[in-house]
Formats: sequence, structure tokens, C-alpha cells
Amino acid sequence: MSHTHTPNDPMAAVSAVASVLG
Repeated sequence: MSHTHTPNDPMAAVSAVASVLG
């Protein structure tokens, strides 16, 4: 899994958070 910070992709951030939450 690559860690890419894309402010233009809010969904990506949500997906990352969801992955951390489980």
C-alpha cells in the first residue's frame, strides 16, 4: 500500500481512515 497525500481526493483520505479503523 502506497501513502499518497492527495488533497484533491477527499475520498482517498476517507478510504485510508476507514482502512485504519478496520
